[in-house]
Amino acid sequence: MDELKGVAVGADVSFDELFLFNVDHEFVSIFDHVPDESHDVTYTSLYDGCTNITMETKQGQVLFAHTEDINPITRDMGIMVKFTITNTEGEIIEDFLDYYLPGFLSGSKFGYNSNGVMMGMNCVLQRGINLNGIPRKFMCRSLYSVKNADEARRKLEAKPGMATSYMFHYVQKTKHGIENSVIETANTDCNQYVTMFTPGRFYHHCNM
Repeated sequence: MDELKGVAVGADVSFDELFLFNVDHEFVSIFDHVPDESHDVTYTSLYDGCTNITMETKQGQVLFAHTEDINPITRDMGIMVKFTITNTEGEIIEDFLDYYLPGFLSGSKFGYNSNGVMMGMNCVLQRGINLNGIPRKFMCRSLYSVKNADEARRKLEAKPGMATSYMFHYVQKTKHGIENSVIETANTDCNQYVTMFTPGRFYHHCNM
């Protein structure tokens, strides 16, 4: 929240408006607009979501491709930004590369952190909302400096959970080889679901 307040001050915009800008997904889910073509889930955007493709070559290279299928209004505003965040003593506490859209918190698109974790997030739609949960973009921001997918899973499983649903894709090269992990979560007032699986050397997640 402090980070968002800082953005509001730096950009000379209303904090309240910026906050609402970062809970857009939750607002639409509350309205519970479910058109016939949405397969009985809440339709949350003007687009269907992104695509991730990961693979490990025979030479041991790790490739991560991501399409950012965002609202046409903001499509030309995205930039790659290297963030280095320090505390009051000047010590680095976060260091990551992010596909950044002005006004949005980092972490809900795709990027790479100093722990060697590549990540890409995709839309997963659900019916309903966890009114006690953490808004999606705030949860994504809190996960951007994780050391591995297991740490992300533990945070997603912790109460009160996330307000809505999402897909998190993490790829990391370790001394044991490539760790390719996918986490999907869906949350309502009654139930919280977090599923993690490891697809191996190749994986493709596509929203169509």
